[in-house]
Amino acid sequence: MKVKCCFVFLFACFCLSFIGCGDNVGLRGKVTFSDTHEPLTIGEIHFSTPTFLARAAIRPDGTYVAGSEKVGNGLPPGTYAVTIMYAEEAPPENQQPEIGRNGLPKPIQPKSLIHPKYKRKETSGLTVTVDQSGGVFDFEVDRAPH
Repeated sequence: MKVKCCFVFLFACFCLSFIGCGDNVGLRGKVTFSDTHEPLTIGEIHFSTPTFLARAAIRPDGTYVAGSEKVGNGLPPGTYAVTIMYAEEAPPENQQPEIGRNGLPKPIQPKSLIHPKYKRKETSGLTVTVDQSGGVFDFEVDRAPH
């Protein structure tokens, strides 16, 4: 029993060493509109590689924090494709839905605040290279076409 407990303890320490000794770094910044430099007040910013995805909520002042200085959190150094999702304005509560051919109301779609190109890494045009120091990365985005 003593040997089994020692093995479990050593295995746990081994696993925790990988979590705690990672090279992940904190990343923060701000997302603003390119025409007025006003903050994007809603949405989610994604940082991705073929094997890793980090997400951060965009706060009402346009800022985001992806990862942190805490053990086991953050982004590993590298180059990331950046996309922005859920930057949408909810429809007014009193808006009446259109009636479809089947006589049922069509769902009311939220209005996108940013150009749709930012939703796909192939078209966003946004990338970031994170080094050991982490850092501040601000992004300017275009508004949705009308």
